[in-house]
Amino acid sequence: MVLNVPAGAPKSGRFWKKPEKGRSSLQKMSGVLSHLRQSLEQRKANKEIIKSAKHYENGLIEEKKKKAEEEKNRREERNKRKIANELKSSSYQMVT
Repeated sequence: MVLNVPAGAPKSGRFWKKPEKGRSSLQKMSGVLSHLRQSLEQRKANKEIIKSAKHYENGLIEEKKKKAEEEKNRREERNKRKIANELKSSSYQMVT
């Protein structure tokens, strides 16, 4: 039978130090191997959720790239029209 005896004052005199509870490396890590404790159906469901999220994310990225490409094309066309209009509207004097 173990009695719950309160600890006395620390020998070092450092009363603010808390007693150690054990090595943290020996404590059970909940996140590392948690996927092994799931059932096969749960793993498949999680995988499907992740797959659909990645598909959605890739769709958003493709849409953003497409908009940027369209904007680039519009800008290039605008610059071409601007240069063409400047040439049309420029007046020059013929030297004979």
